[in-house]
Amino acid sequence: IASGNFTGYTTANLTITNVSNLNGRRFRVVAKNDDCYGVSSDDATLTVIPNNVSFTLHPATISGICEGSTFSFTSNASGADSFKWQYSTDGSAWTDLGVTGTTYSATATASMNNWYVRMAAKNTICDVWVYSNAARLYINVDPTFSGPASAVVCDGADHTFASTVSNATDYQWQVSTDNGVNYNDMVGANTN
Repeated sequence: IASGNFTGYTTANLTITNVSNLNGRRFRVVAKNDDCYGVSSDDATLTVIPNNVSFTLHPATISGICEGSTFSFTSNASGADSFKWQYSTDGSAWTDLGVTGTTYSATATASMNNWYVRMAAKNTICDVWVYSNAARLYINVDPTFSGPASAVVCDGADHTFASTVSNATDYQWQVSTDNGVNYNDMVGANTN
């Protein structure tokens, strides 16, 4: 038998990384002391129970959700009685979200943008998690500003209000004539 799925096969403990296709196999350890003959242990039979958890609905990618809005992922698996949701920022290291149903709902935050999200399912007979396909979460992150700064300018001079904006695709300057109580969009304005 190939040693690919086994570690420790020359030690007192044998570890099998994937028991698929090994149902009914018998294992034993042979031990010897220096030059003496080896002594065999009793054999141990490996009984593999089929894991009947199968996803019937994978979560779907969500995009265009505005920061502060509520979103929901839904998934389901037949043969399962336990569920949990996980997220990843890179698609390989996963963190539990603390949600145990077949739906994960939350309020979108900037830190969730570009998440990978998946559901894990298992049954109590086979205590092995099975994972859905990963969906993506794309949040329309609110713009962030640096500036503009207030200015004192001589009458008749020119001035440019400058700001650095992240996460923006459109811009519209507004002006207030009542100390910031109300603002109106500036459209084709010259003076006043």
